[in-house]
Amino acid sequence: MEEIILGIILMLLATVVVVLVLMQSGKEKSLSGTIAGAGESFFTKNKGKSKEKTLSIITTALSIIFVVLAVVFVIMVTTKSPSKDEEKADAEVTESANAEGSETKEGSETEAESAAEEKEEASDSEEAAE
Repeated sequence: MEEIILGIILMLLATVVVVLVLMQSGKEKSLSGTIAGAGESFFTKNKGKSKEKTLSIITTALSIIFVVLAVVFVIMVTTKSPSKDEEKADAEVTESANAEGSETKEGSETEAESAAEEKEEASDSEEAAE
């Protein structure tokens, strides 16, 4: 159950990180950025940079959280102890295998005994015929 919840969190976090990365503008401004920025004052330029800086910090933090959760998820899945249901299923398989094995032994013993009895009867009938 924990794996499912952590998997859902990882998918949502990955989606948020992708959206945040796409929202950020590139480091170099193209011709359209130069033209659009021609009428900006000092305060509007700094306001845009502070928003970009905040967006960059949030993206970096969420990316680090995503990587840490991914590592925890992998460790959880690889070192998962068997659940009670899996242990019960394994026990049932083992019991049924043991039961089949004992039935086979009992069956082979009775077959061997009956074969030995038939040999004795055959030898007795041969002695009686002589």
